[in-house]
Amino acid sequence: MMNITLHQLRVFYQVAKANSVTQAAHQLHMTQPAVSNIIRALEKHIDTPIIEVLHKKLHITDAGKILITAFEQIEQHLHEAQTQIGMLKGDMLGTIRIATVSTAKYFIPRLLGAFKTLHPNIHIELKVKNRHEIIERLQLNLDDFVIMSQLPELMAIDHQDFYEDELVVAASNIHHYVKNKKISLKMLGSEPWLIREPGSGTRMAMESIFKKYRIKPNIQMEIDNNESIKQAIIGNIGISILSHQSIDIEQKAGLIQVLNVAEFPVRHKWHLVKGKGKKLSTLAQHFYEFVREHPNLASFRNINKE
Repeated sequence: MMNITLHQLRVFYQVAKANSVTQAAHQLHMTQPAVSNIIRALEKHIDTPIIEVLHKKLHITDAGKILITAFEQIEQHLHEAQTQIGMLKGDMLGTIRIATVSTAKYFIPRLLGAFKTLHPNIHIELKVKNRHEIIERLQLNLDDFVIMSQLPELMAIDHQDFYEDELVVAASNIHHYVKNKKISLKMLGSEPWLIREPGSGTRMAMESIFKKYRIKPNIQMEIDNNESIKQAIIGNIGISILSHQSIDIEQKAGLIQVLNVAEFPVRHKWHLVKGKGKKLSTLAQHFYEFVREHPNLASFRNINKE
């Protein structure tokens, strides 16, 4: 009897991901009959169906789900073996998978760049998602780590604080409060405010600040991403509370100004998060230690000088 091969499992895994034999064949640069033959060979080997088509929609059977789990574990072990073999040769190899909320995209690449400078042969997979998607990925254990500012509630997690930036009040360069030497947040209550969508980490931070100082903001517009908020600020539609890192380029270009508000800047912590008790690969553990040893962005810039 022929044994199940890694190639067969990879093909089936792609079918499951694509939820389609046709799409999987296209992605694998194979013919559809070749992919179908591999699926049939797997089913014959285990003597039970691994896919079924109901109402023209492909479904993975319980047996198929077991094969998917087995394949993911095999892939994880192979990546770990690759990393350890590389270390025997004095090199670090392998893949690290990280997902981050969108606001962190303004500084996370520098951290990853510094780590890759130390280990040039590693591969980094970075996903930028909204907070809801990040929490979902954390629940499904899709990444080595996720990066976020507002920790999820009612989830068993381990986390490491690794960076602290500042939240500021951002306005157009022609806003009428730009030239004021000092203003209070209360004075800005009636100004038109631009806020992120419900569930966003930035939105949660804003709401916490407004609650602390008993401010009822005049919400002008709700926007689901920072880039559009910045464009609305530049157009003088309203003001917003944003990470100082996220407006660095626009501030240097004179397009956005930071208002001199008495209650600001507000410190804003970022966390490296993983599921409670998650077993890290050798490479992921090295990255975790790297983050712990370099707890601020300035050290990322100067890592090669140490």
